[in-house]
Amino acid sequence: MNDPQSQPDISQILSGVGPDGRVAPPWFQLFVLLVIMFGCLILGGLATYGMLHFSGSSYEAVTGGEPGTLGTLRWLLFFNQLFAFALPGTLTALYLYRRSWKQEMDLDRTPAWGLLLLASVLMLTGMPLAQLLMQWNQALPLPQWAGTMEDRSNGLIANMLEMNTPLDFVVSLLIMAVLPAIGEELIFRGFLQKNLQRWFRDRRGHLAVWVGAAIFSAIHFQFQGFLPRMFLGLVMGYLYLWSKNLWVPMLVHFINNALMVVVSYVASEKISDTLENLEKTGAESVSAASSLVFLVPFLGIGYLIYNKYGRKRDDLPEA
Repeated sequence: MNDPQSQPDISQILSGVGPDGRVAPPWFQLFVLLVIMFGCLILGGLATYGMLHFSGSSYEAVTGGEPGTLGTLRWLLFFNQLFAFALPGTLTALYLYRRSWKQEMDLDRTPAWGLLLLASVLMLTGMPLAQLLMQWNQALPLPQWAGTMEDRSNGLIANMLEMNTPLDFVVSLLIMAVLPAIGEELIFRGFLQKNLQRWFRDRRGHLAVWVGAAIFSAIHFQFQGFLPRMFLGLVMGYLYLWSKNLWVPMLVHFINNALMVVVSYVASEKISDTLENLEKTGAESVSAASSLVFLVPFLGIGYLIYNKYGRKRDDLPEA
């Protein structure tokens, strides 16, 4: 029979504190996260409306890539990343954990340089595998509405990657790499994965990583990229599970997104020519075979990280 003294009262729950000073139960943390995310989305919608009103542009014109709307598009995507992930993640951490938010979010320790190096190499060796998953994913049939959403998302990304000056590059890097790395990792690894592990009483953490990665991929609503994005979510999820340090998946997330921006800025024409030549020669099967070559070093580096940093961390967090 449960001891009434050990159960949190309503004031403790609403303050984000459980019995004996522990943090609130997983269901409440995720509920708070959803409420704050909803409120931030409303604020983000108001900010977007005000920006479009003062710029004299329409949402359709901006997202459709009409001439002269690139600056407005950048503000729109900045607001999207800020209000959808970065701001709600930060506010939820401050509400639930107060002054100990850095410790509770595993942001209070500087990760070992060796771990950061291995995690970066793991991401780089995983990129060819993600590209192969992209090819397989794109071969799957999509309903018309999903294809329309995919085309719109790809158009927005293509417009954002139009960079003619160093300032354009810095702004694109901030919007497409820095903010997503911070905001999305706070939400999907710092809150979702950790609380799923507590909720499921998932001692090894595998179920929480896989469920969290699936939600991470699905919430982007880019269905032709569901498999590669879930794969990247798994990489970042296991890095966080093993390291118990949120800076590690944040760095990996930044590297993954930043590479696309950097490549587009310094070598977009060369890469476009290369892709066009590959299509003409029908070398897609060679690409698939080449991608699978990276599976061995990818698994080897992953095991090295687990063996050195994660083997002693297979403990179940308190529920």
